[in-house]
Amino acid sequence: MGARQKAGNSLQDIAALVAHAHTYWARVYVTVNTLLHDDELPQAVRLIHELYDLGVDAVIIQDVGLLESGAPWVLPPIALIASTQMHNHTPERVAFLEEVGFDLDELASLRDLLVSMEDWETVEDSYKVDIILPIDSQEEAFSALLEVPELASWFWESFYSAYNVTDEGDAYVIYLFEQPYSGDATPYGWYAVDKATGAVTRIPDR
Repeated sequence: MGARQKAGNSLQDIAALVAHAHTYWARVYVTVNTLLHDDELPQAVRLIHELYDLGVDAVIIQDVGLLESGAPWVLPPIALIASTQMHNHTPERVAFLEEVGFDLDELASLRDLLVSMEDWETVEDSYKVDIILPIDSQEEAFSALLEVPELASWFWESFYSAYNVTDEGDAYVIYLFEQPYSGDATPYGWYAVDKATGAVTRIPDR
């Protein structure tokens, strides 16, 4: 579809990639970031359902028409990332994208040289999820962890930052690490997020 018509990644290839990546706690995002004709929306929604069923962690989209697809063309509960083609490099734009349904926002960062340090800090501060207790999802636990300035600074500034969340009864345990494209992961630390209070504590490495 659109600018991605000649993409050569089959669903079978993506399934194999997901299985391999998840072995190393890596996330797989699939780009569906192109503008669509109205008659292509059902096909695009069907594709996103197939990607969700394969275990893809998120899709990167550009066309907000996907958010307005009515039944039976409703998106699955997969994380949506706003493509940088949506010019998401101002606090106002980030707030808008968050309001219309994006779970993750692929912010135009300093690495893209699109904003100044002052502007980036404003954008970063603007993208925060309200913490509602008790914490009952991995996403909320990670958002609570990012309320700790030291951890948020490391996560946003590290080029290879990654994390893994596990549910361990009264708390979510989050492992922070750096995972370069090649080579072994470098641990940063293990943290527990209390489900009842949202408190974040450092725990012994595992």
